[in-house]
Amino acid sequence: MGSSFVLMAVIAAIFFFYERDIILKNIEREMQLKAYRLAKDIVNLHMNHHDNQQAFNDLLKKYSGTHIALFDKNKKVIYSTIEENFIPDKNGFFRSGNRFYLADDNTFGHLGIDAILLEYEPKNPVFKQLYHTIILTSMFAFICIIIISVILSKLFLKPIRNEISRIDSFIKNITHELNTPITSLLISANSLKKHGGEKISRILVATKRIQYLYDNLTYIFMKDIKNEECISLDLKKLIQIQINLLKEVACYHQITIENDLKEKKLTAQENDMISLINNLIMNAIKYNIPEGKIKIILDKDLCISNTGHQIPQDKIKLLSQRYFRLDLSKNGYGIGLNIIKSVCDHYGFKLSITSKALTEEIYENTFKIRLSKT
Repeated sequence: MGSSFVLMAVIAAIFFFYERDIILKNIEREMQLKAYRLAKDIVNLHMNHHDNQQAFNDLLKKYSGTHIALFDKNKKVIYSTIEENFIPDKNGFFRSGNRFYLADDNTFGHLGIDAILLEYEPKNPVFKQLYHTIILTSMFAFICIIIISVILSKLFLKPIRNEISRIDSFIKNITHELNTPITSLLISANSLKKHGGEKISRILVATKRIQYLYDNLTYIFMKDIKNEECISLDLKKLIQIQINLLKEVACYHQITIENDLKEKKLTAQENDMISLINNLIMNAIKYNIPEGKIKIILDKDLCISNTGHQIPQDKIKLLSQRYFRLDLSKNGYGIGLNIIKSVCDHYGFKLSITSKALTEEIYENTFKIRLSKT
C-alpha cells in the first residue's frame, strides 16, 4: 500500500506541473493577443490622426479599463494604471505574486510610445481550482486504494483463515475424541499395577505422560469454549492430588518428592490451578537428574525446587516463551512454562525463577509463584 501512495503522489505532482504550465501558457497567449491589439491600435491611431495628442487621448479612452503602462524610447513612463513600478528591459511574460505581466515593443515608436506593459490580476488565485482538483482526486484515489486493498486482503487471507479455522476445529475435535481412550488406557494401566513388573510401570508412566500432554492440549485449545466460574479452592489439597497422580512418573525416574504444605485458600478456576501445579511438577521431574529431589513448599506463596543443571541467567526470561526449550535432549514442546506464565498473568501472580549452585555440576532450580496479586 505504501508504494501505491508514493506512485499516487508522483502522478499528482506530474499532473500539477503539467496543468500549471497549460494555465500559464493560456494566460500568456491571452495577454499576447491583448498586447497585439493595443500595439495595432497605437499604430492605426497614429496613422489616421493628424493630431497626435488627440490620437493619444482616444487611445487612453479606449483602454481606460485596462491595466497598462506606456513608455517612451528612454523607458520613461508616459502613462500608467499599474500600481507596480516596473520598467521592462526586454520583451516577455513574467509573474509577480498573483499578477501577470507582458512587455512588448511592437509599437515602433508611434505616438511616442516605444514599449508597452500589460498587467493581469485574476479575481481568484490562478492555481486554487487546480489545488482543489488535485486534493479531491487524491482523496478519492486514496479511498479507492484502501477499499481495493481491504477487498484484496480479505480475498487473499480467506484461504488462510479457512485453513486456520479447519486446523483449530480439527485440534478441538481430536482433543475431545482422545479423552475416552486416554481415560481407558489410564484405568487399565492402574488395574495392571498390582501385578508389578517394569513393563507395567513403563506403560503407566507413558500413559500419564500422554495424559499430561492431553491436559495441556485441552487447556490451550479448549479454554475458549469453557465457561468455568471462579470458586474457592483448597490449594493444599489440589497439590496433594497432583503429587499422587505424578508419583509413579517421579519414582520411575528415581526422583524423590518432598513437600511442606500449609493450608491455603484461593479463589480461581479449578482447571487453571490444576494446569499450573501439574506443569510445575512435570517440569521439575523432566529437568531433574537421576536420584534427584523435588521440594514443594506452600505457605503464602508456592515454591517448587528441583535439582538439575544450571539455568543461565540470560535464558531465564526466555523460559516462559512458547516453544522455547533450554535442553533439546529432553522430550517436550516448550509449552509447559508458557502455560504457567499465562495463568500467572491472568490472576496477577508473579513468577520468579532462580538457579543456585549446590555443587560444581548440580544446581537447585527454584520456581516461585507469589500468589498475592501484584
